[in-house]
Amino acid sequence: MGSFYLFFTRRRYNSVNERENHIIGIEVKGYRSNKGIIQKANIYEAIGEAMMYLLNPYMKYKWEKIEGSIFDEVWLCYPYKRDFEDFKRVIEITPIGLLSAYEGVVKRPEKNPFVNERAKEIFLENLSTFRSYIQGGRKMHKIV
Repeated sequence: MGSFYLFFTRRRYNSVNERENHIIGIEVKGYRSNKGIIQKANIYEAIGEAMMYLLNPYMKYKWEKIEGSIFDEVWLCYPYKRDFEDFKRVIEITPIGLLSAYEGVVKRPEKNPFVNERAKEIFLENLSTFRSYIQGGRKMHKIV
């Protein structure tokens, strides 16, 4: 059985199923407090960030410039389904999946048309660097 990894930074999550060579990118948006005032995240900004998961303009590996994404599918997670009505048509024309933190799946993602198998291969080949990376005695990833 292969390993399943979950990498995360603030509101960005990446999951890797090594056995199936399947990588998922998840952009999480919600509410935040700024000086005691609760603010809803800008949904169009969230869509833009999720779209960057689709594209990942390019990466350099050794002397090779590689364009395209490592993500097989991309999700956007937003708190409430009722907030989706404003941008429902926008999300319908993208392959991005939509997930409500409180209400579940709103739209399943389609396969990322910009996935680059070479970029994915490089990422998966170098996954061992994440396995052994330790900072301050704590592992920087969670194995689920």
